[in-house]
Amino acid sequence: FANFPAAGNLEELFAALDQRAMQGAPKSRLLAAGSITLNQAATLVYGVLVAFSLGVEAAPAVKFLLVTVAAILPWIGARTRIHERWMDDRLHAELLRSLLASHGFSPPLRPIAAELFLSEAPFLRSAAWKLAGRVRPWNEEKSRYLAERLDGQIRYLDAKGNFAARRLARFMNLFKISSLGALVLGATAITNGIAGGKQPYLVDAVLLNLLPNI
Repeated sequence: FANFPAAGNLEELFAALDQRAMQGAPKSRLLAAGSITLNQAATLVYGVLVAFSLGVEAAPAVKFLLVTVAAILPWIGARTRIHERWMDDRLHAELLRSLLASHGFSPPLRPIAAELFLSEAPFLRSAAWKLAGRVRPWNEEKSRYLAERLDGQIRYLDAKGNFAARRLARFMNLFKISSLGALVLGATAITNGIAGGKQPYLVDAVLLNLLPNI
């Protein structure tokens, strides 16, 4: 319990853990997304420098520098344990969320999910024992569980599912366009090279060199 935030009761502890997890998750994602973005930037900068003859000799060094920084970011995340900390906070918050909704259906020393999370069993039993005196009649507990836990979860999954489906559709369309464009422009560049044709500078630099790589 030493790593938990201070709280006067389990509801406050849940709120504090939930808030800490929400603050930690973006930091963890920022390191992962930053690494990916720098790898993409390395390809983009390299392509621009080569395609427009701005620094053909320096292009590999610039790309190497960006890729090196991209490789360091996950290492920083691992050393600072940002990902592990927010995942631990999220796990404990979700276990508490479930326990607060279902503590009336199980004895305090054998709370639901204790067998599934053996390392968290002491935490669950301690929390369940705190809630032992707050058990209400069966019908009240059942109605509360259905309304707060199941109905709320269904609403959440519906909203997130529709959001994910729309975003996936956009990504799939972008993927199809970029893949088809790379094939068409790459084939055009190869055909032009075999034929030995001379194209205008911008057509050769942008359409036949830069865009297929990007």
